[in-house]
Amino acid sequence: ERLGVAPEQVTVGNGADGIIMRTCMAYLDEGSEVIVSRSSFPVYDQFTHAMRGTLVKTPLKNYCLDLEAMAQAIGDKTRLIFVCNPNNPTGTVVTAAQVDAFMARIPDHVLVAFDEAYYEFVDFDEYPDTLQYIREGRPNVMTIRTLSKSYGLAGVRVGYAIASPEILAPLDRVKEPFAVNLLAQVAGIAALEDDEFLNRSVAANRAGKRFLYGEFDRLGLRYVESQGNFVLVEIGPQAVDVQKRLLARGVIVRPCAHYDLPDFLRISVGSQAQNVRLIEALKEEVAANG
Repeated sequence: ERLGVAPEQVTVGNGADGIIMRTCMAYLDEGSEVIVSRSSFPVYDQFTHAMRGTLVKTPLKNYCLDLEAMAQAIGDKTRLIFVCNPNNPTGTVVTAAQVDAFMARIPDHVLVAFDEAYYEFVDFDEYPDTLQYIREGRPNVMTIRTLSKSYGLAGVRVGYAIASPEILAPLDRVKEPFAVNLLAQVAGIAALEDDEFLNRSVAANRAGKRFLYGEFDRLGLRYVESQGNFVLVEIGPQAVDVQKRLLARGVIVRPCAHYDLPDFLRISVGSQAQNVRLIEALKEEVAANG
């Protein structure tokens, strides 16, 4: 009802990761090609390798997914394209116009999976409504979302995909038994009914990002403005060392070398107290690095 789609156009899984895994299991054979960004969610890589598929990686363009490069990379063996929007770890988004132009170039044998794990955090008028393709009957489109982020249920593991019944049927054939346990079902229904919590979560994230942007500016650190609940910050060649020293102080941030962004850290937006603690520790570590 919320999404304006029929029940048979939705499948639920063990988090978005579980949906991604089932998509790869259902649609990849040995040698099948999967197009992803070189700097995007590494789970795509893991499950492609698990199914003995071949990754075709395209570079970012101004920290955004380059949909033109992805379209140009399509070949006869291409089976799947993952479009992470907002992208993890950059937090950038592609626009509705860019997605429309991209989808016009997708052949029928290629499934496009839009990973919208951070969808609820987006505050951008030109963000695409990918569900329109599904409502219009486009047969090779899937949208993946989760309750792990804005709904605060990361440890409970509830994700879902929206697509045509024909696209979802192979996913359901490889679904693990009891993928969404009873606790997750109850928590998921409660979360979807709790608009007040969702609104508070989104508002707190926006306020937290504004605070972090201001502090990064004062520290002279370059960052990428984000539509997610994290910020990509350029630290320099010492990024991994800074991450390790922050970890020793009990402050957890993510190094980004495995995203092909070795000079960056991905910093999640926390509570105000957590954000302040992060900045205090980061100031000292940046000062220590000169």
